[in-house]
Amino acid sequence: MISAPSRRQLLSGNKILKNHYKTMWILVLVSVFFNTAACNLFRSQPTQPPVSETPKKEEPVVKNEEPKKETPKKETNKKGPIFSGEDSLARLYPEIKKQKYVVAIYLPLYLQVAEREKNHKTAITVAQEFYKGFLMAADTLRSCGKDYDIHVFDSEDPKNTFWSVSNKWKELDVDLIFAPLLESKMTYLDSAAKRMKINLVSPLQVSEKCDTSRRFYLESIPSSETIGRNTAEYFKRAYPDYKYILVNEKYTSDNPIAKGFAVAMKGVDSFHVVDFGDKGPSRFTPQYKLGAKNIVFVPAKYEVFVAGLMSQLRVGPVIPKDDPKTPDVDESIVTNPQPQKEIIMAGLMNWQFFKTIEGDLWEKFKVHLACQYFIDYKNPDVNVFIENYRKRYNEEPSSWSFMGFDELVYYAGMLNKHGKYFQRGLYMANQPTLHSNYQLQFDTKCGGWRNIYINMLKFEGYELRKVE
Repeated sequence: MISAPSRRQLLSGNKILKNHYKTMWILVLVSVFFNTAACNLFRSQPTQPPVSETPKKEEPVVKNEEPKKETPKKETNKKGPIFSGEDSLARLYPEIKKQKYVVAIYLPLYLQVAEREKNHKTAITVAQEFYKGFLMAADTLRSCGKDYDIHVFDSEDPKNTFWSVSNKWKELDVDLIFAPLLESKMTYLDSAAKRMKINLVSPLQVSEKCDTSRRFYLESIPSSETIGRNTAEYFKRAYPDYKYILVNEKYTSDNPIAKGFAVAMKGVDSFHVVDFGDKGPSRFTPQYKLGAKNIVFVPAKYEVFVAGLMSQLRVGPVIPKDDPKTPDVDESIVTNPQPQKEIIMAGLMNWQFFKTIEGDLWEKFKVHLACQYFIDYKNPDVNVFIENYRKRYNEEPSSWSFMGFDELVYYAGMLNKHGKYFQRGLYMANQPTLHSNYQLQFDTKCGGWRNIYINMLKFEGYELRKVE
């Protein structure tokens, strides 16, 4: 499994506004706007609950419609799955609406483990911060008149088994599950949810499992392959007349992001791959085959490699000095770029945490970053969330807090709008939230509904700005 990056964003320029504390009436107005925006997910929905034969138990009501006998048409929408007549939307995802939905969330709390705070501090911290945002979302939804029955479980409880978990879901009549938050021993969750036909959301993890029958599995963050593929598509669209160069720390086959990028570039004549193998920029200078205008995508994790690569790309050809006793280095190349060659460098989210690369280099190369999430601290809604979070918990929210909030707001909105099986409403949904967008599509290759949206950032004016 692959998890989302865990640090706060740096080097982005989207810092908390200095003039954050203004007059109270402005804060009140923005707070009202924030709650209104969250409530808009439910605004157009019917306010009356469906009629039930046993109202005391709040049983779900299934709309029974006479099935049409005509031969189902083949699905031509490329954004959604291709369903056979046997697996029509109506049969696979029946419309079931309830007055109050039951939600289960599994967090790595390690409540049965001795010295849990010492031995599992990071996992527990992530769980706590995520759940704090989750609870704030529940309060926001409650203020909109939408209440949800939320049950919290310890994903690391040794008593958890396939059958004990399944029986608990049946007892509670669970409608939606958030799990696992981080890597867990509960590897059977997907199978259990599939067996009981309950939607299972993976908030922070990406599964490499391929199974096209995973109709009830959903992922909220884009996979590595998706990041690479969508990055390539963005540059082909935004910079159509550029040369595209993929630079690997080792080889394309070793990096799923690089593989996704290369697949999307297949058939593009101006695409070129540079593999460093086991060598670094300090020991190897490859043939970049630069054109007049270039996009250089470097899906690298390590700062030393990226810094060395920037040093190679920013200098012109080495001109030997006249004095044979001195090194053959022209000092002017330290600041002069390659003549008449435009180079735009692109990397990944972790580049924001690099400490030794100067901002001037970022500006010079017009660095672009493909990110799983981006929190814009100039967004009024973001700042209202920060204010409310501070008041409630007396601390600053982390990226996990934003994600926890957005997870419940988005999926609760889908429940309210489309019912327990809300997949029928995912095709055209592209919902912006505080940390990213939710744009889920069915993966016809590996199954499951997966978020294909990436946040493309550009370093300009010495700060990172979202361009797509």
